Amino acid sequence: MLRMLDRHAVQELLRAGLTPRAIATQYRVSRRTVERIRHEDAVTAAAVADQRGDPKVGRPRVDDALRLRVREWLEAERDLSPGEICRRLREAGTPLGLSTTYRLVARVRPTLPAEMLVRFEGVAGEFAQFDFGEVSVRLTDGTRRTVHFAAYRLKYSRWVHVVLVPNERVEALIRALLDSFLHAGAGVPLRVVFDNPKTVVVKHVDGRPVWNATLGAAAIDYGFTIELWRRRICIRLTRGR
Repeated sequence: MLRMLDRHAVQELLRAGLTPRAIATQYRVSRRTVERIRHEDAVTAAAVADQRGDPKVGRPRVDDALRLRVREWLEAERDLSPGEICRRLREAGTPLGLSTTYRLVARVRPTLPAEMLVRFEGVAGEFAQFDFGEVSVRLTDGTRRTVHFAAYRLKYSRWVHVVLVPNERVEALIRALLDSFLHAGAGVPLRVVFDNPKTVVVKHVDGRPVWNATLGAAAIDYGFTIELWRRRICIRLTRGR
């Protein structure tokens, strides 16, 4: 079952004209689910805040045979989610807790052969990327100080807006994001892509991210969807240039 913020994203993508098939593929649900969400009431920030309850998981031992099986699955399907791996292991009679599966996947992924990255810009108004960064600067008195900044980039035009922030918490994130919307002069993009910081993703449940509730409320109020950087879409900002 899709969480409220994901249901909000489905509704926004449908309004933007994406096909139910494309949305179903992205969220790994059936087209029937997408069509059902189309006819639901619009998701509200209050509904997101009210959503509660997560399953607890155990931590069984992972042997080499199990690790090899997971590696083979990931080599065949690079975007395979930990939730799907967890389901397959249950069906194979070797159940593994979701948190243990995440740790296993995190160890296995870096050992996979590198794959080619393809830059994907999207169309005008579709993608924007937001990322935090920091740089060490020398002050006039000779001392050095670490300065935090937030960088926002429109993928189609490659327009960039950078603003200094006091920290990398969610309040600073939202203030910088809204400031970028204002200075872009092009409205709010359909998708804002983040690099998986803790201020965006609180945790993962059944292979799906649980979004920060404060950011989720802003996404609903301003009509954008939240997405994470993916291995096959090269959209990471280059720092230090």
